Amino acid sequence: MSYQPSDEGNSVQFVCYGVNPIWYRDVSRLMSLVRRALLEERYDIVSENFHPFSNDKGEGYTGVFVIGESDATFHTYEEKESLEVTVNTCRGPKSGWIAVARIVEEIAPERGVYAVSGIVPIGESSVSHAENSIEVIRSASSDEFLSEIELKVRECYCEMKARFGDAPYPSDHSASSYT
Repeated sequence: MSYQPSDEGNSVQFVCYGVNPIWYRDVSRLMSLVRRALLEERYDIVSENFHPFSNDKGEGYTGVFVIGESDATFHTYEEKESLEVTVNTCRGPKSGWIAVARIVEEIAPERGVYAVSGIVPIGESSVSHAENSIEVIRSASSDEFLSEIELKVRECYCEMKARFGDAPYPSDHSASSYT
């Protein structure tokens, strides 16, 4: 896929709480999930890697995906039963939400999701618009979070359709319905 410049990008950082231990103990499974989520949104994955770490509170992993349009990272926190994921993209201001929805749907955190997103100014003309674009989403459950971001995911698909011409349009908020 070729890079298509945009004046604005998007950055979404979210933390899943009450994560099943399999997600922070089996790094190959987590890497596979993030990879599939990025590919579902048609990101060009240039490289990927992870690094294990441990301390007196537990073990975890940091993973990184370099994509043609920026990057995606994750950090696991065994001692807090949580997973933090960041998707940064310069593809456009509505991008990243399909990957976010896929990850949250499959992780299915038991104690909720906290997310912060914002438009990232790439061109000078978008700086003033981006200053007022920070959004915080707090949800008690993964289903509530997916409902909250339903419109964002639909807009992301519309942006993909305009970009690629053949993206399917979702019929509901479930990420699995988008494939």
